[in-house]
Amino acid sequence: PKQAGANRVLGRMARFYVNRLPTLSEKYARRALAQEPANLDARLALLNLLENSSDASSADEGLRLLDESASKQLLNAEVVKRYRATFLARRGKPGDLTSAIELFANANTSRDDKLLLARLYEQAGQAAAALDLFQSLARSSNPSPLELVEFLRFWQQHFVATAVGKEPIQFTGQAQDA
Repeated sequence: PKQAGANRVLGRMARFYVNRLPTLSEKYARRALAQEPANLDARLALLNLLENSSDASSADEGLRLLDESASKQLLNAEVVKRYRATFLARRGKPGDLTSAIELFANANTSRDDKLLLARLYEQAGQAAAALDLFQSLARSSNPSPLELVEFLRFWQQHFVATAVGKEPIQFTGQAQDA
């Protein structure tokens, strides 16, 4: 009983420190998962840390963590889908981006899913599909600041940046022609 309570506290501490002290959070999460693989807080903290890491080995570890039976039992399928898509996109093996995009095929996607899918399309070089999603989010009745920033970043990167060093260009309507 004491061990279970201590493990629960370790998991909660891992979640608490994720954005404050990531190294400490990782230490607590790994320790809690080593003692109890079904510790949801520790599992979510470690997945979050791996998602925010930029190396391919973190993506591989994240995919392995998602494939564990404890993840399948503890985590919501939508959460698993988002993490899997992010890890696949970062890993960069042939077919990973396509697999990540296919996770969202024929699904009722949330706004967060649409934003992730737009980023995946962009990363895959499918600018027209990405633009459609970014525009639909930005033109919705209540776009979030992040959706607007991502749309503007996309537009600037793909339309304004291509005009540098050329004669002055009128950009109005150019994004719709993509």
